[in-house]
Amino acid sequence: MFGTQDSFDCVVPKTFQGPNHDQVCLASKVSLHFVGAGVYLSDEGYVLKVSGKEEFYSLTPANLKDLQSAQLIPDPLPPYHIAWYQYVIGYSLWIIIGIVVLISLLQRFFGKLRPFLATMAAPFHGPPLARTDGDKWLVAELGKHLEPGEKLQQLALATNFAPGTTPKNAKSIFIALSDRRLMFMDCKLGFTGRIKSAENFSARPRSDIARVVGDQLYLYFAFTDETAAQVWIVGSQGKYSNQWLFARDVPHLIAVERANTPPGTPPLTTVNA
Repeated sequence: MFGTQDSFDCVVPKTFQGPNHDQVCLASKVSLHFVGAGVYLSDEGYVLKVSGKEEFYSLTPANLKDLQSAQLIPDPLPPYHIAWYQYVIGYSLWIIIGIVVLISLLQRFFGKLRPFLATMAAPFHGPPLARTDGDKWLVAELGKHLEPGEKLQQLALATNFAPGTTPKNAKSIFIALSDRRLMFMDCKLGFTGRIKSAENFSARPRSDIARVVGDQLYLYFAFTDETAAQVWIVGSQGKYSNQWLFARDVPHLIAVERANTPPGTPPLTTVNA
């Protein structure tokens, strides 16, 4: 579509005789401007809409006062609202462009993520990368909970829910693997990703891990006491640099460790897409 399309809505159903002896109603006028799709929407305010025709008379504040004085329209003027779908249509070009850009970014992101996770490189034993302020803060924060001689190997920001879902108990989690323990710490993030708080630190000995199942950014930890923990590693590496390393290498680190344990240890199943 190209050009301008006007939309009218009689805010007062009652009609009366207009300037040219036609029947009119007090209406709101919204104009949608198209260049292939909707570019923008403009609220044109009150007009007199001719009944049965796509014609109207523009109104000035003085015209409105005169009509109110003649008791042809209400005083005060009735409110009106622009429908949500009019905004969608009116700005559809930018919505389409946004969707195309988002799809392009997702394709680029997963085009790099999948090959990285499938790489059969030797697992990274640490220490974790400390390239960003987020990395440095997290290393320092977890350092407060390390035992004497304990060394961090991997760490990441994760959630306890799958992307696109919003369960009632949804939360963000810092998860870390040291040479002795698997550690968890709840965190609260601001809208821009800024850390508001980190609390509820807990840890399990690595010997408690019976098996690890990994599927891209999803990790499932099963423990020897028949409890389990599952996390979804956040894919963005803008604030934390170790995300993909954690998702790829932690299952392999645990697998190598379990392969060298004495007979009788619970079996390990690892799947890494």
